[in-house]
Parts: sequence; C-alpha cells; structure tokens
Amino acid sequence: MNLNPREKQPKMHDGWYINEDGEKRVQSMTFPNNHQLKGQPKGIKQVLKERNLWPMKEIRFTYEQCSKKCDDINLKRVDCYT
Repeated sequence: MNLNPREKQPKMHDGWYINEDGEKRVQSMTFPNNHQLKGQPKGIKQVLKERNLWPMKEIRFTYEQCSKKCDDINLKRVDCYT
C-alpha cells in the first residue's frame, strides 16, 4: 500500500477494525462510486484518516535498518548503505 492514491498499487480486499466504541467497522480499500477516484485503491494516508489515526501535524517514516547505520540523524536522508 502506498502513501497516496493514484500511485501504482494493487487493489486490496476490504478490511475491518474495532473503533473507539468497541464496534467492528468494515473499511473499503477502494474509493466509492460517488468519488472522483471511484474504484481506485486508497493510499495508507486515506485509510488512516478514515480511522482517525493520521496525525494532524506531520509524520515521519523511518526505516529501522537504516536509522541504526548512521551516527548523524538527517531526516531528509533517503539512502541506506550496508
């Protein structure tokens, strides 16, 4: 699953989660027919927004194997050497 929609990604089956009220909620992994992206797969950002789990400010993804290979922490660094 990619961060955003419109990126090349497989169509996934609907999923489910337990909401804050303890109820099981089915969540579609594609946009509904009344949406401009109808039938297209959602990105992880959209899925987490629908679950109220996407942070309001910013989020940083860290690749754990890379983060331990550098003494300096540069959040803009995207390379990883072994």
